[in-house]
Amino acid sequence: MWVGIGVLVVVIVTWLASFSPGRLLAAYHDGLPVALSGAWVALIYALVTRHRALAAVAGAVVLFHLAIVVPRRIARRRPAWATTAPTMTIAVANVLVDNRTPEAMAASLAGTTADLIVVNEHNEQFRRSFATVPDHGYRTVVADEATPPEYAVAMAARPERTESAHLVELGAMRVAQVGVRCGGVTLTVLGVHLAALTEPGGYRTWHLEVRELGIYLRDVPEPYVIVGDFNAALFRPAMRRLMRMAKLHDAHDVMGQGLTRSLKFGARGWPASIPAFTRVDHALLSEGVAVMELHNLPTAGSDHHPFVATLAVREE
Repeated sequence: MWVGIGVLVVVIVTWLASFSPGRLLAAYHDGLPVALSGAWVALIYALVTRHRALAAVAGAVVLFHLAIVVPRRIARRRPAWATTAPTMTIAVANVLVDNRTPEAMAASLAGTTADLIVVNEHNEQFRRSFATVPDHGYRTVVADEATPPEYAVAMAARPERTESAHLVELGAMRVAQVGVRCGGVTLTVLGVHLAALTEPGGYRTWHLEVRELGIYLRDVPEPYVIVGDFNAALFRPAMRRLMRMAKLHDAHDVMGQGLTRSLKFGARGWPASIPAFTRVDHALLSEGVAVMELHNLPTAGSDHHPFVATLAVREE
């Protein structure tokens, strides 16, 4: 029992110190709320056995657990300006390269009538399926054709609201960037897909990508939103630093949905029946952007839950 608590203490200390030197610790940080739940078992055991030292340490971990979990279950008050501000809707989906029902995913995304659709793992099969959806009214405004489909990003938008669209190269990562007209201002939408821990050298690559993204954001005018598959939970220290430095807000946290999960163990067979275990798909909002509505879509053959966010954009 002491060994388990010791591991949790190490995870907490490194998290507080924003220190995550390897993929194993990064995985612990990604699943921090779940990992810390073991402290409740240790606390009950310590109380039953009257082990005061263990109860004190386990109790401290439990309090820390509550401190990071409870705020993410409470929706924040919307800013006053949001009630009269112009809005736009974004649908975000990792469609999965080997999705066996791409037509279902395409129909689901087109059916949202979102102003902008951000697609991770954009591939030819999905592109063809999306093109067959009748009268969807979208035009693919930017698509990364150079990156392997497992990390390719594309955006489809309604032409009447699109002001600009291009790809930005940040090291080896390509970011899709689209300017969308919202009332009297332009909202910049950045579509990203960062490296996964499971890739060879993936953790190092991921860190470099987050660093490059943080540097690039210094020159991106507000308001903007970064959406897509970050392949990391917001509990990972580098993600926390990025959000703190760029003064970003997570849409799910703002809506009291910060503990919801998007990534499943698989898209087919028995793994698909297991609930998602962590959230790696995010919408990060700059100042001047507020989330008004947020909901998941069916997985439709993917191992990720797509989501749709309605955003208000401040004009003054």
